Amino acid sequence: MAKTETNSPDLDNESKITLGLLNMVHENSLTSQRSMAGDLGIALGLGLGSLISWNLINDIGKEFEGLSFSVPWLTVAVIVAAAYVFSFVTTFWPARQASRIYPAEALRYE
Repeated sequence: MAKTETNSPDLDNESKITLGLLNMVHENSLTSQRSMAGDLGIALGLGLGSLISWNLINDIGKEFEGLSFSVPWLTVAVIVAAAYVFSFVTTFWPARQASRIYPAEALRYE
């Protein structure tokens, strides 16, 4: 049975490179999944928040003159950027740790 560690003396250089590339691909797939989840949460929050705000302003605007809906784009951009950074920071380390576990080893303990 071949060892799967990249620092194993039994593996030739080509096998070590292949295993290293597989780890990199696995880490990149976890990073892209994390990014999609963060982007989806940000987009849904932004869309639903804007829709609810617009509906509230339209309903309240019937009673008060001069009340109109406007989006503070700079504030929204800062909040979206902060949410994306926090999403990245809170998911980077677990994704990195998960990418270092071999799939066969992870399935063995389930």
